[in-house]
Amino acid sequence: MMRVPKYIQDKMHRVAALNRQAGFVMFEIEEWLLRNGITKEDLDNGGYLRCGDGVSLEELEYGEDITGLLVEKLEAM
Repeated sequence: MMRVPKYIQDKMHRVAALNRQAGFVMFEIEEWLLRNGITKEDLDNGGYLRCGDGVSLEELEYGEDITGLLVEKLEAM
């Protein structure tokens, strides 16, 4: 029988907490975008800002810091 050590359990708790915090921050970003002219359709899966093109909000959620490229994309809209 496997015994999961405390330090691994602690890491699991940390992952959950960081993901929860990231979700709150992404919500704030999306709310700002909506207040500043981005449509709900753009934010939906498959929309302009969640299209998996390598320069979308998804990349930030995956931990890829493409902020500069994403800002350029947004400001060009």
